[in-house]
Amino acid sequence: MSTSCSAIIFATALSAPALAQDAGSGALFTAIRDNDLDAVKQIVASGADPRARDENGISAPQAAVRMGHHVIAHFLLAYRRPKTAPP
Repeated sequence: MSTSCSAIIFATALSAPALAQDAGSGALFTAIRDNDLDAVKQIVASGADPRARDENGISAPQAAVRMGHHVIAHFLLAYRRPKTAPP
């Protein structure tokens, strides 16, 4: 099996769970691409998964690092959901 064929199979295997991501992940990846930290913060605070994966299986922090947006990558890796009061 050739290297490119292996890469296609690998990418296909990753895409199924990636498609199950929440609707906010598309906006998250757009904000990452645009290097818009304020938008990333707002999208994540609205409920988007900061570790969402794109259609190629790349996580949001990985995408930010690959694009050289290290401040956004740090924010995504450090983000913790606010604790809610117990019922």
